[in-house]
Amino acid sequence: MIFKRSRKSVAVDVGSGVVKVVEVDAAGETPRVVRMGVSPLLPGAIVDGEVMDHQLVVNTVRALYQGLDLKDKRVSTSVSGRDVIVKKISMDRMKEQEAREVIRWEAEQHVPFDMENVNLDFQILDPAGDGLEMSVLLVAAKKDLVDARTALLQDAGLEPVRIDVDAFAVQRAFEANYTPEPGAVYALVNVGHEVTNVNLVQERDPILTRDLPVGSNRYHEALQKSLGLSHAEAAAALQGQPPPHVGQEMVKAQLAGVTQEIVAGVDRARAFLTTAGTGASSQADLRLVYLSGGCAATPGLAEQLGQALSVPVDTLDPFRRVAYEPSLFTDETKRDLSPLLTLAVGLALQS
Repeated sequence: MIFKRSRKSVAVDVGSGVVKVVEVDAAGETPRVVRMGVSPLLPGAIVDGEVMDHQLVVNTVRALYQGLDLKDKRVSTSVSGRDVIVKKISMDRMKEQEAREVIRWEAEQHVPFDMENVNLDFQILDPAGDGLEMSVLLVAAKKDLVDARTALLQDAGLEPVRIDVDAFAVQRAFEANYTPEPGAVYALVNVGHEVTNVNLVQERDPILTRDLPVGSNRYHEALQKSLGLSHAEAAAALQGQPPPHVGQEMVKAQLAGVTQEIVAGVDRARAFLTTAGTGASSQADLRLVYLSGGCAATPGLAEQLGQALSVPVDTLDPFRRVAYEPSLFTDETKRDLSPLLTLAVGLALQS
């Protein structure tokens, strides 16, 4: 063929602090990001995952989308937080269609939500296994959350065709850019505005996924209250650029308490490796932590995690193998935006 057929997909990551849009073309040998854009939201537009100013967020999404001159209105998006449950469970071995018929009953044993108000999905993790039981990844999201996200994108003139989970989108970006060692366990820690997603991954399987109710908003509050910084000054300090009258060590000291909450959450997840039972994960050690999200570069975060967990900590690079149009970034903007775009890149990568 002289002309390759386009295989483009668009992701809209509606974070509590920033909206991100990424378009990926997967027609070639290597997926390529061909368009991307970010637009900050005013503080308070989204609180605890709930959209407080619907029209403001709709207008932000619409303006960003139109500014990128995107023609395809079909998009992928994702959700996370307290209204989403991800759990690995065991079920009697059966075919997928049979499992689909009984999964709601199984979910009642594991999900603390009213089943009438929940969207359920699942994936059999070991379909080729021959044991009496099989491992199943169960995902439950409250309908109100899914319906609200769907309505928001529809009001912006878009057609949501897939709603994923934040942690899984980050995992997809990880798998597209890295070759994990066989048997090794990796912690993917995505620090968002209000929520930090923690996902322990082994052999492409999520062992444990949980959301921590802490993110960049807590960092901002710590700096504003303790050092008297404005919101803009706090944001700059989080990127390693504090105002002249505030030293970097002073910033780290004020952020340490919030970072410790993230460290404790990741450490609790790691403890699961030794109590997971007889599976492969129970014999594995945490090999490495990859950070992503807008606060991946928070001063002291990587160091504090590494010291507490005694493992290397690195920033996940969503463009390590995934290509991108050179006109999208300078070296500086690529460095600054890559962690922020990781989730959106993973969303746009078609599985």
